[in-house]
Amino acid sequence: MALEAPHLLLVLLVLLVLVSGSWMQSLEADIEQREVEEALLVTCRYSHLRRPYQLRTWCRKKPNGCNMLVTTSKPRTLAQDNQYTIWDDPDSGFLNVTMAKLNNYDMGLYWCATFNVSSHIISQLRMVPVVVNPETQQYHGNSSTVCPQPSQDPGAHGHSPLSLRTQSDH
Repeated sequence: MALEAPHLLLVLLVLLVLVSGSWMQSLEADIEQREVEEALLVTCRYSHLRRPYQLRTWCRKKPNGCNMLVTTSKPRTLAQDNQYTIWDDPDSGFLNVTMAKLNNYDMGLYWCATFNVSSHIISQLRMVPVVVNPETQQYHGNSSTVCPQPSQDPGAHGHSPLSLRTQSDH
């Protein structure tokens, strides 16, 4: 399925961000593309040597940081908030995030991150660009086609105004 202009612009913007900064080279940034109503499962790996335990969070990028969508409360305990779930296993060094029932508004940049409660610092583990393909609309009944017609005036350049043809299903 071809990407529409807004989706293509987001993908190009994400690629520009990824290419422009050498500091981004250490971060994984695979574009996750899904259809409306599908779920997205993301696995984020990290160094599991940190002690004491730091909370893990899934957040959406905003201009001055990120909006925390779901955050762990303790290791190996599922946390859920609306369409988001997060599971962290620090002994294995990975966390899983699920976004259920994606919609067009879910398209954007997300992070897996650690959250230091005492300093209120969010440290990005992985950036995840999410692209949600728009719903495919099925139309029934009449369909319309716009077709240019060649000009009848031999001295005119280009085409005459567009005409509208309607084709009915019988």
